[in-house]
Amino acid sequence: MRWRLKQFWTTLLLITFFTTFLPHPLLADNPAVSLEQAIQTAKELFPVPPSYTEFNSQFISNIQGKSWVLRWQAREPEAGSLEVSIDADSGECINMNLWRPEKPADETGKALSEAEAGRIADNQLKRLLPKKAASLRCIKEPSLIYLNGYARHSCNFVWERYENGIPVLGNGVRMEIDSQTGEVRSYSLDWLDVPLEEVGKAISREEASKVFQNEKMLRLEYKAPREVRAYGSKIKDKPRLVYIINHPSNGAINAITGEPLVLKNGQWEENTERYENMKMSAGGMGAADSAPRLSPEEIKELEKNSRFIGQDEATARVKKWIAIPADAVLSNASLERDWQNQERRIWNLNWNRPATGKEEARDYNLWARVDALNGKIYAFHQSSDEQPVNSELTKEAAFAVADSFLRKIEPKLAGQVKLDEQSGSRPPILPLEKESQSQWDFSYTRLVNNVPFPQQGVSITVSSQDKRVVGYDLNWSEYDFPPADQAISVEEGNKVFLQAAPLTLCYTGIYRENSKPRLSLVYKPLAAAAQKDLAMIDAISKAALDAGGTPLSEKPGPRSFNDIKGHFAEKEISLIGSAGLMADYGQQFRPDGTINTIAFLRTLLGVRDGIGNTDQGEDARVINICQQRGWVKEQVDAHAPLSRDYMSRVLVRSMGLERVAQNADIFVNPYPGDPSINKSNLGYAALINGLGLIPSSADFNSKQTVTRAEVAYALVRSLNP
Repeated sequence: MRWRLKQFWTTLLLITFFTTFLPHPLLADNPAVSLEQAIQTAKELFPVPPSYTEFNSQFISNIQGKSWVLRWQAREPEAGSLEVSIDADSGECINMNLWRPEKPADETGKALSEAEAGRIADNQLKRLLPKKAASLRCIKEPSLIYLNGYARHSCNFVWERYENGIPVLGNGVRMEIDSQTGEVRSYSLDWLDVPLEEVGKAISREEASKVFQNEKMLRLEYKAPREVRAYGSKIKDKPRLVYIINHPSNGAINAITGEPLVLKNGQWEENTERYENMKMSAGGMGAADSAPRLSPEEIKELEKNSRFIGQDEATARVKKWIAIPADAVLSNASLERDWQNQERRIWNLNWNRPATGKEEARDYNLWARVDALNGKIYAFHQSSDEQPVNSELTKEAAFAVADSFLRKIEPKLAGQVKLDEQSGSRPPILPLEKESQSQWDFSYTRLVNNVPFPQQGVSITVSSQDKRVVGYDLNWSEYDFPPADQAISVEEGNKVFLQAAPLTLCYTGIYRENSKPRLSLVYKPLAAAAQKDLAMIDAISKAALDAGGTPLSEKPGPRSFNDIKGHFAEKEISLIGSAGLMADYGQQFRPDGTINTIAFLRTLLGVRDGIGNTDQGEDARVINICQQRGWVKEQVDAHAPLSRDYMSRVLVRSMGLERVAQNADIFVNPYPGDPSINKSNLGYAALINGLGLIPSSADFNSKQTVTRAEVAYALVRSLNP
């Protein structure tokens, strides 16, 4: 017994020694770079702030490589941290993140310009990666500026790796430079150190283009507006006819074999920002956030309305199509607005088995959605923990069940859908020994004018055990579709699409679980950095569209105007354009044109907050924000021309100077000959004149309509009077 106790303590001490006192690598692999060397490298590259005295490290080893993760952190009450990852084989820095609490706006100095930050980033890149810097090219992307200084804390830069003169997608460097201190805030390196295929063996772009067209990679489809509508609103945008990539290869062509690059089960491609929009844009019958529930009072009111069916009728409609166990009870019923169509009311019904008290209830759940107006079934899903019996159902037999069900529940719609080619079996985790599984899933795409509309359709799940439908989803709304014969030909579509996103020879990473990744030489349709959001083209207008179907020309972004050279407000208008504001007329600014009140308020919000607060929402939302901030106090005629008097009042309020402006006795009238100046507006007129927000003139002309140029001039100068 004493011998066994002694053996136990000896074993415990040995385990403690080897897991506590020996270096990290003995727990995993023996790296070429030691922990001490990694710490020295990290501190040489990034000085550790003196207050960051807490330190810990982690050693990571996987199929991708080995690395040391080093963390320094400030002790309370101080705040801040620095994390650096060092490649344990090469000694290179692969990741870095520096966090410090932001300083108040009044404690920060003048921000670095984009060019100044760019020079710092370039020098840091050469210092961090002296051997790799020559293979990296900076991707120039037009970026929005924020006119209000507090919003600009950093500048971001991206470099893409090039080998043999062609890009290596997903490989490169990202770096963030603090625009106040010039420090590196964050940095990351992605680099696959694997053999590269020879470019000389690749097919030509012309040959790749023929493959792209012969394989019919581009397809004509309808694309509906992405956004969910607010209750009571009208559909503003009709579905578009678009040409979009719809092919298992996502448009990629193996440059060596000339065949479409179709990944095998278990393989994936590294996501690349320049390419991901085309891969993800096809969309489908996805869900959205559920709409707000109606209150019990609202439900009672609607049930009184003879147009809507009641709860009992809704449950009867469900029971017509699916057998519900006798011991299952309706546990929840709610009447809601449909997220797919806010004009539609839906009964959401849920059944389950309650516990009897004698034994645990066998799990059972049924959820269903029923149209409260006409009783149409939009969805149901049934599940239980019943022990499966040996039952085999082939794909063909399961499809027969699904197809028969669809023709019964929606006979009119059955002829307006097409079975998806990929429908049927779910991707297996392990190879199937025979063609059987517990459930079969089938998806049908809606057809309009014989053109696919992938965002809508039908999904059906068939149980192999019960040989019946246990899951059903109908996504179907009414739209005003443009006629299909208005679309350009597929040949013209290919031409326009490949002009916007030329087939580009590049390397792309192919990954597989627990395997070394490889770089394949491929042709892919890649848009220029300025049009990186390209996902499809309008099949009627030929306009380039993003994944939501919005024209790229309408997306927020910096603008350059061709009609402002030599204008007194040229500098201010250029800044407004760089912030993506007042871009109503494309490349023209129309400086002498008039502007209405709502356009002025939108621009004011954009100048103060950035364009993100102005590019969405109705006029009422913009006015409401301005009212909440105390900028707007009068009844607003949104589309009335903007007067100089009203502009001065709103500007003074936005600068927090209204209390001063209301004390008219302290001001000297700068416009003594102007009869439009009185005690009610003297303070406002004097302030915007004295602060240089309007050009000098003999008269104020309070009722005169201001121009677009005058608004740009006043708004920019109001930031730094």
